[in-house]
Amino acid sequence: TATDGGYVGVSADANRPFGFNVQKFEADGRATWRLNSANDNVEIVDICQCPDGGYALATTVNANNQRFDIVSNGKKDMGIIKLDDRGRIQNDWHFGGPEDQQPSSIGCDADGGYLLVGSSDGFGGDVGLHNYSLPATATGLWALSIREDGRIIWDKKIGDDATSRGRSIRPTPDGG
Repeated sequence: TATDGGYVGVSADANRPFGFNVQKFEADGRATWRLNSANDNVEIVDICQCPDGGYALATTVNANNQRFDIVSNGKKDMGIIKLDDRGRIQNDWHFGGPEDQQPSSIGCDADGGYLLVGSSDGFGGDVGLHNYSLPATATGLWALSIREDGRIIWDKKIGDDATSRGRSIRPTPDGG
């Protein structure tokens, strides 16, 4: 449920691999806006409403992205697409290394930042903006706190094998 009493929905587009649709509905069911993707190799896995009334989409960004100005660091990266309150894309970021990193959940912080959790099959080298690096041995659950501008504040890796996977993340009332 959106803060205005309406709803926002995300669906896959069966006509395009990794295509997606995001649509905002009023409480009475009237559609107010819709974002349709092209064949952009971006898959939406979760959505949260941001304090500014917009939305953040947790995405899996595949190599050879065709729509956004994103070049995957490897096979698959975790990503965020930030929408304004009318469904227009404001920003997009991705985080990952040479192997697969896939998000499961996104949370929006009161300060405008984001929490992202998922899994990694290994890193090594640059994993996002500003040459933020992780060791090649980082495998398992991966959680990140990300500033409103897309910079990583912190990241936590838990587990050392493919059985450690993040499923959900939300901010807590005390700011944690």
